Amino acid sequence: HELAHQWFGNAVTESTWDDAWLSEGFATYFTLLIQEYAYGHDEYIDGLKRSRKTILDFYKKDSTFKIIDDRTAEMAPVTNNMTYQKGAWTLHMLREKMGQENFKKGIQAYYKKYFNANASTDDLLTEMQTFCKEDLHSFFDQWLKRPDVLKIRGNWQYDSTGKQVIIKLAQTQSSGFLFDVPVEFQLIDAEGKTSLQKVNLKSTTAQFKINAAQKPVAIIMDPRTVLLGDYFFEPL
Repeated sequence: HELAHQWFGNAVTESTWDDAWLSEGFATYFTLLIQEYAYGHDEYIDGLKRSRKTILDFYKKDSTFKIIDDRTAEMAPVTNNMTYQKGAWTLHMLREKMGQENFKKGIQAYYKKYFNANASTDDLLTEMQTFCKEDLHSFFDQWLKRPDVLKIRGNWQYDSTGKQVIIKLAQTQSSGFLFDVPVEFQLIDAEGKTSLQKVNLKSTTAQFKINAAQKPVAIIMDPRTVLLGDYFFEPL
């Protein structure tokens, strides 16, 4: 973690305390990447799951904290677990959204441009946007400028006549804010074969139909651990 700060936090330093996650989130995330390189992908996923638990536990006590907010060191602490853990998770999801190669190019461009200088979250956004076809503004806004935690409750059933899996999802954030997120599902059949399916959830409730020749024996939500949130998903 401290070694990662040589590049992110020292060589590239955040412009204001509002952007402290550009140090701590980066150092936390790159620590996970080093652990993945040294010990394997399972170690990386375990680290993400531990971070997710920290985030969810934090929000049970404080549901108002935003990663980016008006704050000063003179008034109150400018970092906490969210700056580290949610900052890291945001980078993890951004890497998934952009693809590993484009994410890598964006980070390299950001580092090169702001080497031995100061950078803001908007500066990072501008550099990453160069390598991403999708607009990233709403992604940055919902994960960094909102205090909400994504909560999804859902179920599934199999329509044997139509040969389809019917998935129903609901966002249940008490704040009423709606996320716009991709949600993945892994379908497992009786022979152990799997298929990965992705839907986009942006409304309060939604229903999705996925073609399946036979009833799955199980469906796993977010099987690759790529979406930050609190989930409950079961068969009907």
